[in-house]
Amino acid sequence: MGNSDYSDAINNALDGAHHLLVVTSSVERVTSKWVKYEWQTFHNENLSNRKQGNILTLICGGISIADLPLILRQYEARPQADLSKIINYFRS
Repeated sequence: MGNSDYSDAINNALDGAHHLLVVTSSVERVTSKWVKYEWQTFHNENLSNRKQGNILTLICGGISIADLPLILRQYEARPQADLSKIINYFRS
């Protein structure tokens, strides 16, 4: 896929999303170009009051909340062990 195809696919998915679940196991992954584009876009939609949903980060591996970018630290972050609780949150 070309860059515009990726951004179109991400934008279409985010447009219909109520919440965003970010799953990461490293700083490098959560700040990679397209992953960062996703959570920054969703965050900007929240700031503009075009979305009221939450961003929730599921932390896997050795990463800690303190390692997350500032924007993601403003939202809830949970360890991988809380996955079943997180699934219930998204069902409601």
